[in-house]
Amino acid sequence: MLRLDQSTSTGDIRNLLVVICHPRRNSLTGVLADAIAMFFPVWWWSAPAMLKGWIDRVWNYGWAYGWAGTKARIPLDKALMVALGGSSREDFASGGYDKLLDTQLRLGLMTYCGIDDVKLEIITDTLNESACST
Repeated sequence: MLRLDQSTSTGDIRNLLVVICHPRRNSLTGVLADAIAMFFPVWWWSAPAMLKGWIDRVWNYGWAYGWAGTKARIPLDKALMVALGGSSREDFASGGYDKLLDTQLRLGLMTYCGIDDVKLEIITDTLNESACST
């Protein structure tokens, strides 16, 4: 996990937390950040198991969501999720997988935990060398 102190021209993000899943890092305790960024490959139309496992272990009840009737407790204001997909944009759209990822990750995870300012970007054709070379 990296913590990057970053000032933007608009001052929107003071501290950005970039998650790199590491099996020994199981907590965000003591992290001073107001945003999180996750970059991951799309595996079977979802986040990979290592990222999902980290979320399951770290984003616990009482810390990331719920607690005595409150909506959320996660101490983050913004999130950026960048999914790297090997399929084409047309394949994602025709199967509804782009909407599936959005529902699952943006709504089902981030918004549920109280992070309303969420951007999910799906970068497609990442296995296509000719698409990547332009």
